[in-house]
Amino acid sequence: MSEAVEPWRHVGRVYTNGQQFLVLDIGVLAAWRATEEQIDELVELGSCVTTLPVGDGIAGIVAVDASINDEGWLEVFQRGTDHVAIVQGLGSPYRDVMVRALSYSSTTQADDAFIEIGGDELVLWDSALDGAEDTHTGLHHAVPRRLPADPQPLHAGSPLPPAGLRIPVRPGTYQLDVRWRTALGDGAHFARWLLKRRNGQTTARHQLKRSARLAVLPPA
Repeated sequence: MSEAVEPWRHVGRVYTNGQQFLVLDIGVLAAWRATEEQIDELVELGSCVTTLPVGDGIAGIVAVDASINDEGWLEVFQRGTDHVAIVQGLGSPYRDVMVRALSYSSTTQADDAFIEIGGDELVLWDSALDGAEDTHTGLHHAVPRRLPADPQPLHAGSPLPPAGLRIPVRPGTYQLDVRWRTALGDGAHFARWLLKRRNGQTTARHQLKRSARLAVLPPA
């Protein structure tokens, strides 16, 4: 008898004004200082590259799909401690868009990029902010919560969204699978960044470094 698959849980959300977010081991976060050099390198990579070296590790890149929206919420979901999904969606009903986005198959290819998580926390972090200095107030713990019924854009006076989320996971090598704009019909679309822990031994550091700039191209 097969084991029941754990359901996806909504554990938080971050807001983007078009800037990329990074997904990385919490032990590597302090190496991201959001310097002009680092930001320039990240911007020059464009949306075709999904990882880059940060300190002694590798960070995944969550580049907003401007064909859906150039700003808005990124919803974060977790299934067990081995899967994390970040979804950018547009359409109504909003919750239905998210549920359908999570049900789509992966686009995993043999040359997908990998991220090593050596501790027990993965961080989703605003690339425009300093990972050493800005974490005291901007880094929140991921907590299961009800998914909002609609995206509700930010307005003047709205509470500031978190700069990042700390997500508890099992240590190991995580494969980054990117699904770019996918149409659901009736004007609804989504993009999704899926992190899946690989079974077995972790990937060697030199293999991770070599995969750090592999391209994952958006569909034509």
